[in-house]
Amino acid sequence: MTTKTVHLPGFYWHVHHDLLIEWCYDYQERVKYIKDTKPAREAPLRFRLFRPVRGVLPAAYVHAGQAYVQARQAYVQAEQAYVPARQAYVQAKQACVPAEQAYRQACDQAGQAYIQARQAYVHAGQAYRQARQAYRHAEQAYGHAEQAYDQVRQAYRHAEQAYRPEIEALHALECPGCPWDGRTIFPQSAN
Repeated sequence: MTTKTVHLPGFYWHVHHDLLIEWCYDYQERVKYIKDTKPAREAPLRFRLFRPVRGVLPAAYVHAGQAYVQARQAYVQAEQAYVPARQAYVQAKQACVPAEQAYRQACDQAGQAYIQARQAYVHAGQAYRQARQAYRHAEQAYGHAEQAYDQVRQAYRHAEQAYRPEIEALHALECPGCPWDGRTIFPQSAN
């Protein structure tokens, strides 16, 4: 009977070829991405080096990394709300333009057409204002999340630099024979 290894989210070595260590959200998703999109000649090295960190990382680095992950998740959620809100806003604005044109044309003609066009214009205007308000709210939340994400990412990168010697020492123990040169696992192709 074979047991399947379960890979939980956490810090991993070489999630990407140009980063020594980073948080991996979904191991299987990353493996699939490598298989589907990366050159076949790179796969053996990528899979040999892509592994969870087993040793103890500096607590401040782990804390900064966890804050980074949380800020990134908030940023992604805000972006997911922002994109459809913006699309709804653009669509409502586009729908409002012909309604306004029909309204103005009907104003010139008077009568029942004017009343119907005015009702359509008022309705489209309400939908537009609601979509604009939702869009502005989502845009503001997205901007705040992006700003927080950028700040936390900077703190995370600072912690990564501050604890680089400890991280590299742990990497040397856990990833023997690794071709990492400080920039990539493919140093011969980096030039």
